[in-house]
Amino acid sequence: MGVTAHVHPGLVAVTAGPLDSEGRREFSSGRLIAPSLVLTSRHGVAFGDGEHRPDIEVRLVTGPRGAVRLTEPVPCAVVWQGDAEIDAALLKLEPEDSWTLPAGFVGPRLSWAEATGTEPVPVAVTGMSAAAARSTGDDTETETVRGTLDPLTYTRSDRFAVDLASAWPAGWSEWSGMSGSSVLHKGGALVGVVAWSDQPYEGRRLTAVPVRALLADPDFRAVLREHLGEVPQVRPLDTERSVDSARLLAAPSLPSAVRSTLKAPPRRIVDRATERRRLPELITGSLSGQPELVHAIVGMPGVGKSALARHLAQQFTADFPDVQFELDLYGHTPDQTPLDAHAAVEVLLNWAGIRADDARTLDAKAALWRNWLSGRRALLLLDNAASVDQVSCLLPGDHSSLVLITSRIALHDPDRIVITALDTLPPEESVQLLMSSAGLPQGESDDPVLKEICRACGFLPLAVQAVGARLRFEDPGELLLAMREAESPLLEIPDADQRVGSAFAVSYQALEADPVQAELLRTLAMHPGPDLGAELCAAMTGLQVRECRRRLGDLADLHLLQRMGRNRFAFHDLFLAHARQRAMAQEPDRRWDEVLERVFDHMTRRGEAARQSLTTGREDPHDARAWLDTERANLVAVTLAAARRRSPHARRLAALSHTVLGWFGMPTALASIWTAMRDVAVTDHDLPGQADSFRGLGDAERIRGSWADARTNYLRAREIYEDLGDRRGQAGVMWGLAEVARTQGRHADARELFEPALTMYEQLGDRRGCGDALWGLGNVALSTGRYEDGADAFARARSIYEHLGDRQGQAQALRGVADIERNRDRPAEAYDNYKSALAIYEEIGDLRGQAQSLRGIGHLERLDGRYDQARDAFTRARDLSARIGDRRGEADMLRGLADVERLPDRRGT
Repeated sequence: MGVTAHVHPGLVAVTAGPLDSEGRREFSSGRLIAPSLVLTSRHGVAFGDGEHRPDIEVRLVTGPRGAVRLTEPVPCAVVWQGDAEIDAALLKLEPEDSWTLPAGFVGPRLSWAEATGTEPVPVAVTGMSAAAARSTGDDTETETVRGTLDPLTYTRSDRFAVDLASAWPAGWSEWSGMSGSSVLHKGGALVGVVAWSDQPYEGRRLTAVPVRALLADPDFRAVLREHLGEVPQVRPLDTERSVDSARLLAAPSLPSAVRSTLKAPPRRIVDRATERRRLPELITGSLSGQPELVHAIVGMPGVGKSALARHLAQQFTADFPDVQFELDLYGHTPDQTPLDAHAAVEVLLNWAGIRADDARTLDAKAALWRNWLSGRRALLLLDNAASVDQVSCLLPGDHSSLVLITSRIALHDPDRIVITALDTLPPEESVQLLMSSAGLPQGESDDPVLKEICRACGFLPLAVQAVGARLRFEDPGELLLAMREAESPLLEIPDADQRVGSAFAVSYQALEADPVQAELLRTLAMHPGPDLGAELCAAMTGLQVRECRRRLGDLADLHLLQRMGRNRFAFHDLFLAHARQRAMAQEPDRRWDEVLERVFDHMTRRGEAARQSLTTGREDPHDARAWLDTERANLVAVTLAAARRRSPHARRLAALSHTVLGWFGMPTALASIWTAMRDVAVTDHDLPGQADSFRGLGDAERIRGSWADARTNYLRAREIYEDLGDRRGQAGVMWGLAEVARTQGRHADARELFEPALTMYEQLGDRRGCGDALWGLGNVALSTGRYEDGADAFARARSIYEHLGDRQGQAQALRGVADIERNRDRPAEAYDNYKSALAIYEEIGDLRGQAQSLRGIGHLERLDGRYDQARDAFTRARDLSARIGDRRGEADMLRGLADVERLPDRRGT
């Protein structure tokens, strides 16, 4: 076996048992990525339940072009396989002792890459037909197909699409045999593995699992490390824009829903002169000739990391004008769990106007974020990071954006992050900062008392500024004496947090002259959420909103609170613990109970009113949406607190959060709420609470596409509901299980669940439940071609929703009827119903409904020859789908646009 000139190095044919009715074995393609390791498809070597197929063998595809042959079979064993969603596997060759690998067959080591931008990239897929692989091995020919991989077009959230230049060759049974083939970029980098698909796509599309999804599995990485000696690093592809590949991407990008969340920079900055000079030089590239755009400012608590970062952000806003986002990651905030990577990227996607419902994994969400960020001149400030892992998925994939990170720990990632470590201030700069904060004249800079005050503050900027506010009203000598008489004399305390605590104690003492203000600070410390405004302050204290606004401003001026934007305030994380200690020491338990119940009641009433306004459309929804957008983080924190304190408001808050977080595309936060509700219910042996929590968890997992977890939680809820005899709960669980089945394409299973749910809702007199079940049955009928049944179900659902005043339900039913009329070739009726649904969706702000209605309108306009109108409808629908993160919907709209562009006459009418 001395052949060295192999036309396709590494290509293998994989066969496995059992024999089919015609005596043939299962066949797929694969690639030898190490001398004894093959990467191929899962379904070619395993059954649907994961059990390995018998008699797995590979044959090497050797020889030069025109003389390709297959070697004798080599036995294999499966050493890794993906789950049901990841159609890929690794095989280990187990040859006889006399077998040798042909020289040059493996070829050079593969590089691994992913497409992260917005431009389609050219790829090639080489494999074999099943017929060729089952031949004797002589005169065998391979098939290489070329196409483009569009990062914006996913067939599922974990599969990308490869659009091919041609259909399958004559004599092939579709693309049978190509499963398991490697998808290679034109430069030779491996970008994916061809996977099984139940959609033929007219022979012009293959689906593939991205390499990023494979490397996310720790067991996969372990096998690679064993055989390769390392885990390959995934690099972004260098994409090239061509006229053909860019044909659908010419429209201007959708502006973000939020343009800037930067907090106000310091009014003036008199410290950190060295860093303020060096960091801009690094950012602009004037030091090294190459701009450094990802920086981490690290140091101990209160050292001025955030102030310096915000100063730099303000300095560079004009250079990065597209968006400026600041996100608090709560890495070291007292009584606040650090924002995990899932939740952090969801917040950023929401600010960008993108919902990530269809992105099931962290990698998928991060890919959406990088894709949106690609090419933008954006500024990202990630404050209070807990670890490299927390921020790595938030970093851009290109070099167009500036990222500033602050953290108490060193974020070691030398390939991507430039570290700037801050120590305590030099004494001279500390005195300058104190004088600036106190408004003292420059001539007093030599006063030794000022230096001693700074020393008592530990030369920490946060402490110096807080004490400087006191120095506006007190003699420096008396202030220094008060600081030295504090419980822990600062000169003897090395710990920076305790020094800030002493500074807080001094500042707090000034408030005791105003008992209302001191009590207000203690009361505010009881709030479980990250920030608040005057309205919530009034609910907590009983003061008037105007007075609260004034008093909150006064506390911010004393640096006991931070301004978080217009009329929004929060404690700095270093002061919050000390403020809560004061509250716990000076306020009785009944006061805590009273204040927190006021918070729970206020958030429940305001949130339910906002939800009602949006769902019924009876009032202007603008104010309701603005309130929910501002308070959603507080809603999560308050609901969690209500659950853990077993408040009577907990269930209403959980139900409210269930709806609101679904709108905002935040299933991770929703799951955390239902997990807390479940834990409390289990501890209290509260069976109804357990059932409701498991059902809520099922809904949360269904929204984020985790079908198996959703089903598990629904089944646990159903078991408890049945034991309790709770028929309404049973009906709700059946509806959830039916939606899972329908979304997965198991239409018969869905119908068998929707029908008994409908019967049960009818027996209970639950009109809304009946409407929802009928809507589900209508969708099942639509998907299976039973248009009469579907039309009847949608009509009945619409009647119920109209009676209830549920405008969103009415729009859903109207759109369902329109889909049926379009499939029945009744364009006029379909058009009217789409337009009616679209009008309602626009009125209530349902972006997904708008996109789906516009898609239907686009199809009708195209069929009627109104190509300009069709193009406009599909473009609007595509932009809306992108905004809410609906990748499947976005792909549908791009296909609709492609259908319009392929027509011979595209002049419009």
